Amino acid sequence: MRDDPEPSQVRPIDGERPEIDNQNPTDQLPPAPSTPTDDVRRMTVRPPVALPAHSIASSGSATMKFCDVCGAAWQPEWVACAVCLQSALPKPAVGPRISLASPLALYFVLLSTFIPGAFLPDTFATTFAISLLDSLIVIIWCVASWREIVPLVRSVPTVFNITGAILLGVLTFTLAHVSMGWIIEWFGIEEIYYYSESFGSEYGWGVVILLICIQPALIEELAFRGIILGGLRTAMDDRDAVIVSAMMFMILHVQVFSIVHLLLMGICAGYLRLKTRSIWPCVALHFTHNSLVLLFEYMQLQ
Repeated sequence: MRDDPEPSQVRPIDGERPEIDNQNPTDQLPPAPSTPTDDVRRMTVRPPVALPAHSIASSGSATMKFCDVCGAAWQPEWVACAVCLQSALPKPAVGPRISLASPLALYFVLLSTFIPGAFLPDTFATTFAISLLDSLIVIIWCVASWREIVPLVRSVPTVFNITGAILLGVLTFTLAHVSMGWIIEWFGIEEIYYYSESFGSEYGWGVVILLICIQPALIEELAFRGIILGGLRTAMDDRDAVIVSAMMFMILHVQVFSIVHLLLMGICAGYLRLKTRSIWPCVALHFTHNSLVLLFEYMQLQ
């Protein structure tokens, strides 16, 4: 009895094509269950990341033992160093940030109180009312933005930082004194005094120092270098945020002939805020500037 030929030995009839089974036997197997890691890899879309040239495997990567960039132990399956790739990925912002709407709202609220004060009679009652109102507004905003403000207040600056802030206050005062002298001489305008002898004699030096030196230094720095600068940093880089906040600080004072030293003062305070991560050097600069203005005006009146 003749044995049946193997399927591979069957010759097709003329005009017919043999049926070839191209199905892979492994296709009949159920798909392997996906792991959570695989799902995350499929769902995660990352932008292309530029890696250092030495962290990418070359043709001789089989003999590599360590990454030339970070020194990590090289794995045989790596095409690029996984450690370098992870460090090159963009990192999310750390720490709480203030939204841009908060500083803009605070600025326009403060502006609405400063502008009427420029046209009201320059009396103690007017100065005290505006100072009290601005203090309440800024305190409320600081409470609402406490996550950003508390680290600035709790950060203790070094003696070097405070000394530098005081010297910057002396610099801004010198520029203000010289520039205002030139402006008064060129334009023939009347000199403006922050200090009035009636204030000192009627209410005492403590009230004068509180309204001219302490309150502006503390409240304005919390507003501009705390809330406003912190919010602007979410929309632009640090340099632009410092300049914009300084310009806002300059405009708020509604003093056309003081724009130069006010702008410089705002830039210096913003620089201190970023470098020291504390509000106190900014307060020291502002307090030094206003104190020198008050002392010099008192000496002139005497």
